[in-house]
Amino acid sequence: MTTFEHRSGLPVSRAVSANHGWLWYIRAFQLFRQQPGLWIVFTLIFFIIHIVATKLPLIGMVANLLGPILFAGIVTACSMAENGEELEIGQLFAGFRQRTDQLALLGVVAVVAMMAVSMIAFLPVLVAGGATVFTGILIGNMEALAGIGLFAALAIVISILVFAAMAIPVTMALWFATNLVMLEGVGAVDALKLGLNASLRNLVPMLVYTVIGTVLMFVAIIPFGLGLLVLGPTLLITGYVSYRDVFDR
Repeated sequence: MTTFEHRSGLPVSRAVSANHGWLWYIRAFQLFRQQPGLWIVFTLIFFIIHIVATKLPLIGMVANLLGPILFAGIVTACSMAENGEELEIGQLFAGFRQRTDQLALLGVVAVVAMMAVSMIAFLPVLVAGGATVFTGILIGNMEALAGIGLFAALAIVISILVFAAMAIPVTMALWFATNLVMLEGVGAVDALKLGLNASLRNLVPMLVYTVIGTVLMFVAIIPFGLGLLVLGPTLLITGYVSYRDVFDR
């Protein structure tokens, strides 16, 4: 437990064993099956809003800013379901009514951090492939990769690896942050610090969680993707149950 956590009186994280990476799915599914219909609706609305915002011209960046605000609704619904309360569609938008400024700040940090990571990681592509290839990758235009040389292709591979290595700490910092802001009233900056610390203390269970999630994703898409109707909500709920486990008081 860090001095920062003790001195500030902020929530304190704990290290859990590797098998908790699997238990998070079990506990999340238990919450899901209490009211599966509403959880499926919640998940569909969540992803539809995110996808639509991403595709809209000029404001696609807003989708990333909205991420923590939307997920705050999932967190609220999870907390209420855990207490035996009935879910309502309006709970999905709780982040627009409470702690919106701090949740939005989390979104800003996420966007700025990932942009910085992208710019740094793909500098080798700029050197090897030129501005067109570099810009194309940053905006997701894969047509820009047509006809690139071997040196540029190698630079892309290196950049992807560097990007992954740099993006992991950002993701780890954000993993518990929305829960901390919404449920504990922690400020965005402190939530990111606490979230990163908690994730670092639980690298093994989080690795187990990631591997299991990858396997479940492949299994879920086999029956025409119908398994995603169960796995999608379960994955969202794991963000809450893992928080409750690691920050259990």
